Amino acid sequence: MTSRERLDAAYRCLPTDRVPVFVRGVSDARPPHDSYAPLRKLVCETCDLKWAWSTAQAFPPPPTARRVERYDDDFDLVTTLMPTPRGELVHQHLAGRKGQPGMTRKHWLAGRDDALKWMSLPEPEPSGDAASFFALRDQAAERGIVEAHLHDMNPGGHVADLFGSEAFALLSIEDRGLIHELLEHTTQRALRVIDWLLARDVGPYFGVSGQEYIAPPLHGPNDFWEFNVAYDGRLFSRIHEAEGLVHVHCHGSLKGLLAGFVEAGANALHPVEAPPMGNVTAAEAKAALAGKVCIEGNIQVGDLFTLSSGEIERQVRQLVRDAGPTGLIVAPTASPYAPVCTPRMLANYERMVRTALSCGAWGIRS
Repeated sequence: MTSRERLDAAYRCLPTDRVPVFVRGVSDARPPHDSYAPLRKLVCETCDLKWAWSTAQAFPPPPTARRVERYDDDFDLVTTLMPTPRGELVHQHLAGRKGQPGMTRKHWLAGRDDALKWMSLPEPEPSGDAASFFALRDQAAERGIVEAHLHDMNPGGHVADLFGSEAFALLSIEDRGLIHELLEHTTQRALRVIDWLLARDVGPYFGVSGQEYIAPPLHGPNDFWEFNVAYDGRLFSRIHEAEGLVHVHCHGSLKGLLAGFVEAGANALHPVEAPPMGNVTAAEAKAALAGKVCIEGNIQVGDLFTLSSGEIERQVRQLVRDAGPTGLIVAPTASPYAPVCTPRMLANYERMVRTALSCGAWGIRS
């Protein structure tokens, strides 16, 4: 099988000639340091590859104005202004001046008045075409697949992000009706984007994230089903009607929620984290997903930084035993975030890849 055929079969939970292996954030240009060059070479030459194409390339976000002011010795205050027919919205972010992570100081929405401003924005209109998607797909050829990523996340994650975790949690108690108004509005906008893409034969692979914003420990199962599953299912159904496939990226404690991804119609789920970062083992996830959703994961990226290569090999073999033989893509739980790829990291990534490649389609080979 080619890598494209192998990943396609894995997404459909069909047999493959070997276990697919995908390493996030390495085959593209994201790792900034030359120390990643040997890992990039390994991945590009041996693994199954995926490319991401953002729908923002055809549907850019609403126009904004931006100003940057010195906040203190460590941060700049970045203020973004968005005009709407009902008045201006304001977002503020503290950006690290020394390379450190930033933080949001003011989210886009604070209450009903801001929500009405947001919903007054014009409907999304394409400002370009999808030519860059097809160029990327031609580049990928048989080396892998290209996923069209919905740049606004899923409706639930998008709305939660507009308010921030604390305000959204309070709103889920005080004004659930407003949340549903925003979710419906966001779903309709997303459906228009999806329809435009499908009419131009973009696909068949689509990617979406954001479900983790409304999942434990931040929210309980009821919120997950009401705010994620119910609205995601409508988007995924539209994609499935065009014979497309949906990849979902969702961190968190997903035990007890996996049936929701099946119900919504996800085809692949990343990273399905085991304890201690998550709360569901690969074997438990395999049983809960019932052969209907491919597991992409779940080797913890932090383990690749710190553990021995022997332990990484043990984890990969256990993963294949527990979550294979079909509907599994061996992958780290996240892209590498270390500024430098150390010799230990390189050895562990290589052991992960080589071990996975040695695993046959129907189990572990010696």
